[in-house]
Amino acid sequence: MIHYSCIGATGYVCGEVLRMMVNHHEGELVNVLDTYGVGDAISTHHPALRGFYDQVIMDLTEENVRETAKKSDVIMIQVPSGDVAKWAEIVLAEDCAIIDIGVQDVKGISIDIWEKWYGQKHPDAKMTHDAVYCIPEVMRDLAKGKKLIANPGCYPTASTLGLQPMLKTGHIVENTIVIDAKSGYTGAGKKGIAQYESDERPKELDSPRQYALSQEHKHLKE
Repeated sequence: MIHYSCIGATGYVCGEVLRMMVNHHEGELVNVLDTYGVGDAISTHHPALRGFYDQVIMDLTEENVRETAKKSDVIMIQVPSGDVAKWAEIVLAEDCAIIDIGVQDVKGISIDIWEKWYGQKHPDAKMTHDAVYCIPEVMRDLAKGKKLIANPGCYPTASTLGLQPMLKTGHIVENTIVIDAKSGYTGAGKKGIAQYESDERPKELDSPRQYALSQEHKHLKE
């Protein structure tokens, strides 16, 4: 049995992970932690989970993370950019694996590149260097036995998985690929979508729109 937990449990990504894990017969949820919704049932924030999980959201503190890591085989984390390292350090100290499913602070890329794209100083250079960054459907062997894994974001995952079958059969010339990607507004996270869900939102928000068009868009590096 694989015992797993989630940090940042009220976020959309953790909600999707929990939904998918319902069908994992060898998985058992231990704890869910967040700074928001503490004391609420996890299904309060993810209604689709009603009837599957009855865990109550624990406060995201060092003590709770440490105790959760002791009881878990793996923790999946979704927190704001720059915050992963401090929680990962506690988790790894308890010999528990951790997967960054959110902002990808631990990508296995150079610190200079990370700091350029995120516009802040990275909190733990060694941790980023040691991380494995991979899509398991394509590079599963890279993640086997590893304790620190960075899950690629939505754009590289959708692009890679969409192109992979054609690339493997030689039907695409690699240097001719053009990717035209669209993302739903939930990609901005719960804190970033208030303007879209307001009854008084501008009508132009009902149509596709471009954003962050400069060469410093944080997803471009992926």
